[in-house]
Amino acid sequence: MFNTIMRVLTNSWFAGFVLVIAGASLYLLHERGKVTEAIVGSVLLVIAALLIFLGTRRKSSDDFRK
Repeated sequence: MFNTIMRVLTNSWFAGFVLVIAGASLYLLHERGKVTEAIVGSVLLVIAALLIFLGTRRKSSDDFRK
């Protein structure tokens, strides 16, 4: 069960979908005039995207080592 949950969470399609939803939320924050919250959220979104990208690269390189 835990392995299934971790596979879903580390799936790049699922992660991309979550990033798109987060980006849309940040856009709505900016449109409503909450610029500070949008800036902080965008910094966190960039960090999350980098972690997802680096995690999927490392996962795929580990698969080739076996």
